[in-house]
Amino acid sequence: LYEDYLQIKTNIIFKKKLSKKTENKINFISNNYQKNNHNVRILIRPSGTEPLLRVLVEGVKKSVTESIFSKLLVDLEKVINAK
Repeated sequence: LYEDYLQIKTNIIFKKKLSKKTENKINFISNNYQKNNHNVRILIRPSGTEPLLRVLVEGVKKSVTESIFSKLLVDLEKVINAK
């Protein structure tokens, strides 16, 4: 009925409120990773109470999930810390 997936999650701290442009870039990155990796689920959302971006990656294969998670974090950090 229910299949377990490996979950890797973290929070990314941001100093100032995310602009609409930054949110659109984050959505674009998330959608591209999701589209190119069908065996992985990605959830990225801002915290409702703290200046955090919550990131969750789920996948069947540990090595693939960890690899995508690492690359995704690098891309997200670049967008969030861009000046």
